[in-house]
Amino acid sequence: MPPPFDTPELHLHLLNKAHTLLRLPSNEDLPSSVSNWLTRCLWAGATADAFISITRTPDEVSIVTNLSLPDNLKDLGVSAEVPLTSSFGAIKVQGPLAHHLTGILNAMILPLRDAQVPIFAISTADTDYVLVPLSKVSDAKKALVEDGWTIVNLDNELWQGS
Repeated sequence: MPPPFDTPELHLHLLNKAHTLLRLPSNEDLPSSVSNWLTRCLWAGATADAFISITRTPDEVSIVTNLSLPDNLKDLGVSAEVPLTSSFGAIKVQGPLAHHLTGILNAMILPLRDAQVPIFAISTADTDYVLVPLSKVSDAKKALVEDGWTIVNLDNELWQGS
C-alpha cells in the first residue's frame, strides 16, 4: 500500500547505525549497572544520532539502541540468558506526524509483510520507526521503493549492497 499522501513528513530515512534489542525480564529490578549505563548514554554520552528506546510492560523490559553495549553483558549485571539481537537496520518516517493521521505505519509495513521482511516497530510522539533484520535490508528497501515510498538517503552506508 503506497503512502497515504505524498508529503515530506512521510519520506523515509534509512538510519546509518545498526540497532540492538535487549530484552530483560520485568519481574526483576533493573540492575544498577544497566541503569548507570543508560544514564551515561542518555545524558553524558548522547550524540546527535543516539537512539535509545526503553519500554516496560508487565511481561518485559525492552531496550533498543544504536549505541554500543559492553562486549560482555555480565559487565552490566545482566545474565547470559538474556536474549540480545544486534542486527537491525532502522527506517524512520521523517515526521513529525500529526496525531490525527491514521494508517501510516500500516501502509509502511504491508509491503514489508508481502516481501516477508520481519519488523519491529517503535512509535514516538513525533514519528514511527521500523526496524528490520540487517539480513533483510535489501528486501525492505526494494519493497518500499517499489510500493511508492520516497527514501531520501538511498546511498546510506549501512544499507549499501542492498
